[in-house]
Amino acid sequence: MKTTYFDIKRIGLLLRRQAVLQSHIMVIAAGAIIGLLLMVYLLITYTTPYLDKEVFLGLFLPFFYFVGFLFSSRVFHELDTPEKGYVYLTLPAATVEKWFSGWVISAVFYIIFSWIVVILLNLFVLTVGDLLFDNTVVRISLFDETLWNNFRIYLILQSIFLFGASYFRRHNFLKTLLSLILFGFFISFFSGILGYLIFGTFDFSTIEPGSDVSAHLNFEETIPVLSRFCFNYVLAPVFLFISYISLRERQI
Repeated sequence: MKTTYFDIKRIGLLLRRQAVLQSHIMVIAAGAIIGLLLMVYLLITYTTPYLDKEVFLGLFLPFFYFVGFLFSSRVFHELDTPEKGYVYLTLPAATVEKWFSGWVISAVFYIIFSWIVVILLNLFVLTVGDLLFDNTVVRISLFDETLWNNFRIYLILQSIFLFGASYFRRHNFLKTLLSLILFGFFISFFSGILGYLIFGTFDFSTIEPGSDVSAHLNFEETIPVLSRFCFNYVLAPVFLFISYISLRERQI
């Protein structure tokens, strides 16, 4: 029986189902990464007198992004095989509920889990460094600005990989990554051509600040502001919407 409305109880059941299906992979991956980070942190604490925030988060954040994007790319992995896909498609839940539960577990729950992990890692390394090595380890606050800014950036970029999970069939992560690289090349090429047509040169540094063209099209001020606005407020809603559309199309 197919339903077409949004029900919190069904979303809870979908989230539980997702967690059970991927629990073994999540536990193994989390254990391996946490163990590796712990060894590196303790080694640094043993060999250096001070472990600052830049080093601590600089080691943690690359793993945070990589695992999160990989996990997001696999959130609809059941659709990649006919047998599992049939079971997933016949679940008594609306498409929007399946999409929403996929976003919640790969974005919201993942951020909460990562937040708990990094705080506990920091407390453990801080305690060991103080008791055994007599070294200083910086304390990461619960609402550290750098940490939460990266969580915000992840929420934005994660929407792209969620779209890849709903659109591509098999090897979703690699296909999404390749698409991003190709899109970056296209944007760079298009921007260069557009700049040449407007300014007549590829070297924007030769444009005089007082020229009429520079006055009307000030790239140094307008483009960065527009880019930040699109990244912060447009990118995620657009990709979340088209990821839902892609998932709905695959279920028809």
